[in-house]
This record gives sequence, structure tokens and C-alpha cells, in this order.
Amino acid sequence: MVQEALLALHAKRHTWREDAPVTPWIYAIVRYKAIDARRRRGVPQQDIDDLADVLADETAGEIMAARDLGQLLGGIDNRSADIVRSLGVTGDSAGDVGAKHGMSEGAVRVAYHRALARLRKLAVGHEA
Repeated sequence: MVQEALLALHAKRHTWREDAPVTPWIYAIVRYKAIDARRRRGVPQQDIDDLADVLADETAGEIMAARDLGQLLGGIDNRSADIVRSLGVTGDSAGDVGAKHGMSEGAVRVAYHRALARLRKLAVGHEA
């Protein structure tokens, strides 16, 4: 199993992002290899309710997502980043955001969609 995990890490090394922590990436690959090995051996599945106190905190994914979003928003202009935060994260209305920035609701929606397009390009590694 160790050899399979090391081979999987080697084969998937191109999927690791240098700006991201390496430990969660390694744990994910090794976890799936362990699950595959258990299935091959026919080990019965354990009830997850018994492991509730030892399972990882579910908020860790939210923390990583917030960190990633913060890095991406740093790659666009401040006004666009504020519009994305206000509409997409906080849930403010386009009217409220427009009043804050001196823009019409329609202009806020256009700016929001353009900012999302730039974020998508940044997320896949292209320049905005």
C-alpha cells in the first residue's frame, strides 16, 4: 500500500499547486489509496457515526476556500474585489452595492460578471 501511495503521489505531482499546502494534498491521495486497498481486501465498511469525534473538522475546507478566494481577489482591482465580496459572499443587493460605489444596479451586475470572468481566468492559471 505504501508503494502504491508513493507511485500515486509521483503520478499526480503535477496536480499540486506550489502556493497551496502540500500536506492536505498528500493526505487526500493517500486516503483514497487506503480506501482502495480496504475495498480490494474486502474489509467491511465501518459506521461513520462511531468516528464522529475523531474525524477532521468540516470547517477546514471553508478555511481553505476563504484563503483561495482571498488570493484570487488580490489579483483583481479593489473595486471589483469589493463587488464580488458584497454580492457573492455577503449577499448584499446590487442596489446597495451600487449606492456604495456610485453605480447603477445594472453597472454593478456587469462589473460583477466581468470580475467573476477574471477570477475564473486567474483560477485556471491564465492572466486576467
